[in-house]
Amino acid sequence: MTLNRRDLLMAYRWPASVVLSCVVVSGVLLRVLSRPIPIRIEGGLQVDRLVLPSSVSVDAAAPLPVTGAVQAQTRVTAVETPVAV
Repeated sequence: MTLNRRDLLMAYRWPASVVLSCVVVSGVLLRVLSRPIPIRIEGGLQVDRLVLPSSVSVDAAAPLPVTGAVQAQTRVTAVETPVAV
């Protein structure tokens, strides 16, 4: 069976339209998401971007005060290995 040009165009129109629509949508998303998103805080403060620290460390010479209530079913007498918090 021989295929002419019209048959090939009809066979490839749906895959071509899917590829074309993906290219268009990804271009629009890239353009929209490449701009910084303004964040508005109550009181009129506007922040262009937030910078978070890469890590947080707490160093204290004495134990830090903690308030709260914790109940345990079993009694802990000793901790042999460091406890990850």
